[in-house]
Amino acid sequence: MLDAKIQYQDGAFSCESDLDIFNPNWMSKLPERKKLNQISIPGTHDSMAYGKKIEFASNTRTQSLSLKNQLNKGIRFLDIRLNYREKFFAIHHGSIFLGFNFLEVLVDCENFLEKNPSEFILMRVQQEASSANDRQIWAMFRKYHDMFKNLFWLNRKGLVNPNIEELRGKNVLLSELEYVDFSLKYSSLEIQDYYSLESLDNLKDKYIAIKDHFDKCNTDVKGGSEKIFLNHISAKDAAFPYMIAGGRTVMKTNSPRIVTGKILFENDDESLYPRLDLGEGVFAEVYPGANKMTLDLVNKAELKYLGIVVCDFPGSELIQKVINTNFD
Repeated sequence: MLDAKIQYQDGAFSCESDLDIFNPNWMSKLPERKKLNQISIPGTHDSMAYGKKIEFASNTRTQSLSLKNQLNKGIRFLDIRLNYREKFFAIHHGSIFLGFNFLEVLVDCENFLEKNPSEFILMRVQQEASSANDRQIWAMFRKYHDMFKNLFWLNRKGLVNPNIEELRGKNVLLSELEYVDFSLKYSSLEIQDYYSLESLDNLKDKYIAIKDHFDKCNTDVKGGSEKIFLNHISAKDAAFPYMIAGGRTVMKTNSPRIVTGKILFENDDESLYPRLDLGEGVFAEVYPGANKMTLDLVNKAELKYLGIVVCDFPGSELIQKVINTNFD
């Protein structure tokens, strides 16, 4: 059940521009010989979908933290969507220009890694809302690569699951672009991406997909698998991203949760969704949001390996829990 405080705030979801955590160098505690797939890594989906240009675009906005803030809070996986222009890559979410270009992204990443050389950044890159051919994409990407020669990790040994010592201080591409394959291919990862929900009731199905992927990650990594696991907590279609991530009525951290429409009574069986006490033994079932469901799952399951955990609007407790899993 939810008391009044928990109804409005849970630590798994946030629409704030800052959080009360600071993790600029959490990877410094990781052993050099630890494999990439043995690390639990917090990440963001459509990482650049924030800022004033889309401040009120509920269907487009997926984040509230700036890129610099994401990195300082502990995010180490970025999802970057590149729209080909004649002279540069613009950053998009679908057809929407987010007000940033790829140069700005790389400058922020380089500055962060120069200050925190113990860290590395995983960056998924893909073409978004443009139809440039492979030659155009490669030529444009080479321009950025030549500008940031010391930033990108070059997989000269053909590794599929590198050690931490190989990656420190580098931007590791997880590429979906043809020919841009000098780090790792995104398609080589073991990915859960059940992203299209018909209604918010499908959050239960999303929860099962998330849980099954965490379970498989733990079983396979403990068994010696070299596969890198990525678990998308984010989803779309049934509602706006903040509704799915936080179960909220409006895009505010402490706004009320969305009710499912189901009324329960004191003796009814507990369900996956929490209840809001209406008094007199009557309860309203509410949507917890995918972030809260994930945080609760990780807290109770005592999982050793989470892989890469990719969220919309992650809160401080969720980010910190993913990081702490590496050291528990």
